[in-house]
Amino acid sequence: MSGKVFYSALMTETNSFSNIPTSYQSFVAGGMQRGNGMVYDEQGNVRSSMQPLLERVQGEGMELVAGLFADAAPGAPVQHGDYLRLREELLRALRQQLPVQAVFLSLHGAMMSTACDDCEGDLLREVRALVGPEVPIGAVLDPHAHLTDKMVEYADIMAFMKEYPHIDGLERSAEVLDILFAMLKGDLCPCAVVFDCQTTGFFPTQDQPMRGFVDSLFEREQQQGVLSISLVHGFPWGDTPQAGTKVLVYTDDDVMLGQAVAEEVGRDLARILPETGLKTITVERTIEQLCSYSNHPNGSDPQNVKPSVLADIADNPGGGAPSDSTFLLHAILDAGIRDVAIGLVFDPEAVKACHQVGVGGRLTLRIGGKISQFSGTPVDLDVEVLGVSCDSQMNVLDLVEMPMGDTAWVRGRGVDIVMGSVRTQMYAPDGFAHIGLDPSSRRALIVKSTNHFQAAFAPIAGEIHYVNTPGAINYNLKQIPYQKYQR
Repeated sequence: MSGKVFYSALMTETNSFSNIPTSYQSFVAGGMQRGNGMVYDEQGNVRSSMQPLLERVQGEGMELVAGLFADAAPGAPVQHGDYLRLREELLRALRQQLPVQAVFLSLHGAMMSTACDDCEGDLLREVRALVGPEVPIGAVLDPHAHLTDKMVEYADIMAFMKEYPHIDGLERSAEVLDILFAMLKGDLCPCAVVFDCQTTGFFPTQDQPMRGFVDSLFEREQQQGVLSISLVHGFPWGDTPQAGTKVLVYTDDDVMLGQAVAEEVGRDLARILPETGLKTITVERTIEQLCSYSNHPNGSDPQNVKPSVLADIADNPGGGAPSDSTFLLHAILDAGIRDVAIGLVFDPEAVKACHQVGVGGRLTLRIGGKISQFSGTPVDLDVEVLGVSCDSQMNVLDLVEMPMGDTAWVRGRGVDIVMGSVRTQMYAPDGFAHIGLDPSSRRALIVKSTNHFQAAFAPIAGEIHYVNTPGAINYNLKQIPYQKYQR
């Protein structure tokens, strides 16, 4: 084959109940890239994240042409004018490359603007209008998405990551590309069927029964005529009429087969639904457990034990929370607990103050409790600055580098706090280690994340608990004040 494959990415996850604004500048802060800058770094080397895509496209004898990469931390709906600006930048890049033989997009699936509940569907419609009905369009998406009628209508193939934590992005991208190339060769005609599970929920996949459920999807995809199966978890904090959990099945031009498979998958999910979700503990129970440890959770010798990992799930910036809540920090300090590390706390002003005094400096620092009603009250703490770092990146399983901005590590009353100037969740131990803090040497690690931390932290964790603090992400889904989504 010959010709061009156009690639672009436009991603954010919208929390309808967040007060953290999302604007064009939010995408700039996320590391916006354009054209060849998406594929090659400043030295002209292929970016590691783009290597598999580039090799796959070139392996088909085709040229990869890149448009726009724009990714913003989750927050409130995007200002609509800024969404239109981003959309136009992507479409302009596509116009400049026409004709193209295929379009491949990285999307989130839960992006909303102040005037559009379905940004992905809107974008796909505009892309389709440019390239026409014959050019195949594929997309890889996050399962915490809203699967809408427009998305299904205007995309030829969509694969939503099966794993949560999302460690299978490369595999799903390869799946989409395989189908796109087969379409170009005339070997496949994807046909989509959607089954609405009539529920919304939260489905980590590392433990049973979800682990077995995901494995069964891979098995079903081996069935003759079945091309792809996705469980679209939905994003419970996005208030849109088409929210909720859905099954998406693509077959090779066989609607009846797609309907049968989608319904089977939906029934299987319904059977295990009561056993899915997160099992949480309260702040009070967390403090009791920490107080019950001697020096470390599994004994007194820190060389032979692993730290407890406690997830501050309601303050996860990956779901639109501020990442500066202080409920757990206050409780730990009030209980006199030591040898605990917490991160990443989003507090640019505190980070700036630490950089000003430098490593070894001492100051009284006001930490956290600043952004929203879900932030709690600030912690005023006499601290020593133990580390500072500029333009920091968090290495996540050697797969991706997540920007943290400038960071600072301080210690006060025996508690270590790592803060960043970019609001991002704690994906991996490198979020602590990059600045010199050895996470494996602490009795407990408090991470501001919901479940993405699991993949990287599980190998160093003695035990893992989800702590249900007060916060912007309410995990009692029955209490979410929906206006548009009909339960």
